[in-house]
This record gives sequence, C-alpha cells and structure tokens, in this order.
Amino acid sequence: MSTPPTPDTPETWNAASRGYAERVAPLMMETFADEFVDRLDVDATTEGLEVAAGSGALTQALAKRVKSLLATDFAPDMIELLRERVRGTGAEHADIHLFGSTLGKMPRGEA
Repeated sequence: MSTPPTPDTPETWNAASRGYAERVAPLMMETFADEFVDRLDVDATTEGLEVAAGSGALTQALAKRVKSLLATDFAPDMIELLRERVRGTGAEHADIHLFGSTLGKMPRGEA
C-alpha cells in the first residue's frame, strides 16, 4: 500500500496551482484581500515580506500600498503564476522569488 501524497509539498502545489488560482483564490482570498490589507499598519514607507504568496491575492493588494514587497513561495508553478497575475495590476514592483533557491538557505541555528 502506498502512502498518499501530502498537501504540503511543492509538487502538490505545482499540480494544483492553476485550479487553485482559478477556483479557490477568487472565493477564499481575493474577496477579502483588500479589506485585510486595509487593517494592516502599512503605507508607502513599508517594506514587506509575504511568505507562501501562492497565486497572489494578497501580493496584489499589498504591493499597491507599500514601498517594496518580497513575495515568496516554495512551488515553482505558483511563482510563475504569480508573476503572470501581477503584470498590469500595479503590483509589478513586487520582487517575486522561489523560496529556498534564489533567496538562499540560512545555516541551521541562524535566524
């Protein structure tokens, strides 16, 4: 008997990326992203970090309001999708990277 795949892997999120962006994010994320960001203490002087950016619902809302934003995800297909989605939205200045590769890895025990 094989072990079922865990949902917490880049491979699983790669496979789900388009469906998530088209069917899940519009209902669960995009509907409240602007309201969520309204409640944050951010402005044009804020430098932000978004971990697990996914398809970019919060990335788009945050990037329009902050000085700079580093958005990361561990799934390469999500990163590509995110880059596609921010084009032409006013969020193009967000710096989008695959977590653990282009950002590098910290040695154990260092924060």
